[in-house]
Amino acid sequence: MGRAKAKAFLYELAALAGSGEKLFIGNFVSTGDFYEAKKHPIYAPTAPAKGPYEACISGFFESFSIQVQQQWPEWKEPVAFFFDQNDDPKWRHDILEAFAASKKKDPRMATLDFVDSKVSPNFPVQAADMLCYRFRQIAEGFLDPDALPDPSHLDYLLIRPILLRATTEYTQGMVDESLSVLPLRYGNFPWRKKV
Repeated sequence: MGRAKAKAFLYELAALAGSGEKLFIGNFVSTGDFYEAKKHPIYAPTAPAKGPYEACISGFFESFSIQVQQQWPEWKEPVAFFFDQNDDPKWRHDILEAFAASKKKDPRMATLDFVDSKVSPNFPVQAADMLCYRFRQIAEGFLDPDALPDPSHLDYLLIRPILLRATTEYTQGMVDESLSVLPLRYGNFPWRKKV
């Protein structure tokens, strides 16, 4: 696939991901900061007992309940979750365990399955994969206090439609979440000292 075709396909995926009645629900853990905090005498006592990936996936499922309530408070329909296939049994176990714990609290969480988008390409799964990758890039850029936000055409296709149809409560939740991670951007952590 040529560069122009690949870019067109990327924009097509972004338009699909950003369109319709969808919510973007995710979570982010800075693994570098997580491991450094675990080693540091001041921060270690308050660091989560779970590893960064377990903490991230648990946070993801917790966000589902909160954000669905903010955007669609009357919605009671069951939800199926799909994750891309992975060969790591611990990763798979952590997802299933976090899902089972969250399902006890929210009956809308119906099923979870793992799909291999490389074997049987599924356009929505590919769009979701692209979305996760882009939001990870945005989150990692957010950690650098010297980096300025620089939304791309891809971001415009992904994010703007969600914001235009968001409820006030959902928008406020997004703002609150953004503010809650500001310490990761501007925190004066000992392991981040510039030389």
